[in-house]
Amino acid sequence: MVGSVDFKAPPDQNGEVEIGYGLGNKYEHHGYMTEAVQAMCEWTFKQESVKHVTAETETGNLPSQKVLTRCRFKLFRQGETYWWKR
Repeated sequence: MVGSVDFKAPPDQNGEVEIGYGLGNKYEHHGYMTEAVQAMCEWTFKQESVKHVTAETETGNLPSQKVLTRCRFKLFRQGETYWWKR
């Protein structure tokens, strides 16, 4: 397996859905995850029940944070982890 992108749960009552993703080390730095997250978001926003897509990253996981910023996510909450929204 190269990697995966998935939904953590169905959209909540506010129309928010959380995605999660991961990529095998030997496939990093080729743009695969950026492409996959972007495609997932494009499909997701075509669903009437979705208003926002969220994602959580560890504070030190800069590669994952870069994927989200390239996919137009904005940081909206900082704590033990970072929360992103698009």
